Amino acid sequence: MVLLLAACGIENAVVEPRGEAAEPAALQPVGDVPEFRMKVDVAFQQGNWGADTTRCQIQVAFEPEGEHVDAGHGNTDRPVIEFPETVDSCAYSWLSEDDAPPSEDNNNGYGDDNWQEVGSIAGPERIWIHSDWRTIELEKIELGDGLVRYEWADCSEETFPFGEVFDLDVPGTQGADVPGFYVSEAFGVAPRLDLYAPVPGDGDWLVHAATSPLYTAWDHIGEAPIVRDEELPRWTGVFFRNYEKADQGQPMPEFGALACLPENDRMHIQGPDIAQLEPNAEERLDTAELYASFQVDVQYQNPSIELPWGQSLTILSTVTDGGIVHLWDSPE
Repeated sequence: MVLLLAACGIENAVVEPRGEAAEPAALQPVGDVPEFRMKVDVAFQQGNWGADTTRCQIQVAFEPEGEHVDAGHGNTDRPVIEFPETVDSCAYSWLSEDDAPPSEDNNNGYGDDNWQEVGSIAGPERIWIHSDWRTIELEKIELGDGLVRYEWADCSEETFPFGEVFDLDVPGTQGADVPGFYVSEAFGVAPRLDLYAPVPGDGDWLVHAATSPLYTAWDHIGEAPIVRDEELPRWTGVFFRNYEKADQGQPMPEFGALACLPENDRMHIQGPDIAQLEPNAEERLDTAELYASFQVDVQYQNPSIELPWGQSLTILSTVTDGGIVHLWDSPE
């Protein structure tokens, strides 16, 4: 989630089609505008060990400063997953079953992804983003109850702009709550992630003894984007999350999580770390009452931009891959 604080309005910059934009010109206050925040989500998520696209989106939303609208989770007191203090290590977190809402990754075969940006301030009818290769329209979607967001309707694995760098173009519209502005090289998009280990057996499930180590490895397909002469730094986390089987089709909240920090693009997760998760009693899948999700998250942080009115914008781009694991309590 990205926050942008804006304290005044500006006139719209002159913009040429397809990203060949002039520098913002005549950016002057146009009157009193309430302070607001702009939230941006750029993400591509795969589940079922790369076979499914479970989250594909570029979204923008605006909300008043001091107001938090969260359609994805509702509960803003989400339990915090602990992270290890050193690389190549893991940390376990117990999460209360009563307090933990479904997580954003609870879609690897169980339920729909519900991580969405929403806000209560409307801008123009559409927002544009421009790269050297394409222009993408983010359409204003009215969600009811005064909520709105801008989203890319045609996002898919085939169209997702891995590795591209985009300008952000918010046209000025008469009567809109959000003033127009243009930002060159606002953000770069993460390159594609290829998780090639572990590999599940027959079917979509990885069956793994809870006390055994697990090797995981992945590739980045393409180079990290360069935005304003800076190669984007990346952060990687590897996660197991414990769940109960879905109750009548309803996704259940995670009750435990193991977070690991790899030093590079591979990691041996040790058996004693995995054993902190709760396994099933048997190797059989048909009698399982629990399951675990496994996921590699890679996040790229764009350099902060000083906007014409002096506020900053930082956009994160995320790619993930993973699947479902059947952990079982193998005898020693």
